[in-house]
Amino acid sequence: MENYFINCERIRIIALKIFNMGIEVKKEEQYTLLNVYTTVLTTEDCEKLKNTIATEMESGAKNFIIEIKNVEDVGSDFYVTLDTVTHILQKEDGILVICEPQGQEIIAALEKRGMIITHSFDEAVDYVFMVEIEKQLDAEDDEEINDL
Repeated sequence: MENYFINCERIRIIALKIFNMGIEVKKEEQYTLLNVYTTVLTTEDCEKLKNTIATEMESGAKNFIIEIKNVEDVGSDFYVTLDTVTHILQKEDGILVICEPQGQEIIAALEKRGMIITHSFDEAVDYVFMVEIEKQLDAEDDEEINDL
């Protein structure tokens, strides 16, 4: 049965690549996960990524995890897109976490830009939850101060 599920996952990834969708969106209560299945992020892919995030934000999402474990090469458009998205999300009290980047050049460029990077999906989810808890605690502290 386990092999069945592994094969289904492989088929789903191949279908995403064949139909040039490249980005899969999974919505959760506290975050939206964007799995990037392409190995090279082109200008078109970056535009699709930006538009996907904008669409999700319109429906109320504000915390995003972008999983890029399959990405081997990116252009400067990728970094510009991330900078833009991060800036917008910060204004909306949201965050962007980059999950499982591959290659020292990509990691170094992300770190240079101050991006939040995790080495696993679980770490990314934990990070989002910690930020949300911190926001709740800050809001409670503010309420207590205002009540004094």
